[in-house]
Amino acid sequence: MRYTSDLTDAEWQLIHYCFPKPCKTGRPREHSYRELLNAIFYLSKTACQWRNLPEHFAPWGTVYHYFRQWKRTGLWASIHGHLREHLRTVAGRKRHLLVDTMGLVLLALVLPADIQDRDGARQLLARFFGQPTRPRVKHIWADGGYAGALLDWARQVWRCTVEIVKRSDWHTFRVLPRRWVVERTFGWLGRYRRLNRDYERQAQTGEVMVYLAMIRLMLARLARN
Repeated sequence: MRYTSDLTDAEWQLIHYCFPKPCKTGRPREHSYRELLNAIFYLSKTACQWRNLPEHFAPWGTVYHYFRQWKRTGLWASIHGHLREHLRTVAGRKRHLLVDTMGLVLLALVLPADIQDRDGARQLLARFFGQPTRPRVKHIWADGGYAGALLDWARQVWRCTVEIVKRSDWHTFRVLPRRWVVERTFGWLGRYRRLNRDYERQAQTGEVMVYLAMIRLMLARLARN
């Protein structure tokens, strides 16, 4: 590592497969994706100008080309969502959220991390539909971790359809229809340091912390309007 902003080997291993594989034809790339990322993270860390990137990195024009290309393809947002998904499990617990089409939380449930997603979803939906007063929900989008018997169970018990948003290619990352809504909500919650780790002894307190973050967010939005 030449700079504190450089990726360590462990950090690079977390995201290296997010990037396209080298083409079998044509001229090979002169600069690795990791080296390009190091240059971009250096710029983000130091706020230097593109043209003033240290000469140890690839030419600034090359670095900027890839930065702009990945911005247009949505790769940055996809990597961010991918990493956030890993961080949802903190200190042996996992947060399950049911959100509306605006990304506002309908229900938060904190469960032990060893409970499979589809089993956690059963508890989440049972609590939501068991409320005396609740918004009307007829259709739910969910990611692949919630596939299986949950779909038939939700339809038979709660007369609600669950649609799984499938990944089209496991080796690339892209913004998926509807899934980005809940991922954006996790992004909002990630701004609150109390939610970055599991500080709470009781799962219910962790759920309340989610609601507190959303209350603050909604107050700020309404005040601006």
